[in-house]
Amino acid sequence: MTAKGSLTICVAITVGNNAGLAVDYYDDEMIIDRQEPYEYFDTPWVTGNGSFDVSAGTLKFDNCVLKTDNQTAWTLTGGTSTIHVTSLCDCGGESYDYTACDIDVRAGTLEVDNTFKTNGDVDLSGGMLQVDEQFTGKGELNFSGGTIKVAAGKIAAFTPND
Repeated sequence: MTAKGSLTICVAITVGNNAGLAVDYYDDEMIIDRQEPYEYFDTPWVTGNGSFDVSAGTLKFDNCVLKTDNQTAWTLTGGTSTIHVTSLCDCGGESYDYTACDIDVRAGTLEVDNTFKTNGDVDLSGGMLQVDEQFTGKGELNFSGGTIKVAAGKIAAFTPND
């Protein structure tokens, strides 16, 4: 089963096998975020081993947690598509360890505004990985094209099998 379109998800989600979320229309925006009037709920978290497929539009991980057992696969395939990890996303900063998602950027932009750590593989064959804070990849890095853009004074580190 695949859910797609413009959605705001403000609860914990587990994306399971053979399931996924897709953003596939130019003005779609799927957001995983803590939203009012639901502030009394825990911050939403993401886990599972399904997929996030973005071929157009934007997938935004806002005020949420990417759990250490999050083994989802993120795939960017459209030239105008974006996956945006905002500064509010807890994805490997001081309070949380590595997530385990695999990332495949073929086109579009993966924009990281926070400390982001993954044990998953990172494949970059087109598009851009834009790091505005810190990106650490401990899985395999497969770079065959595209661009890695790192803001001045910020860090992108890839240390497979470290």
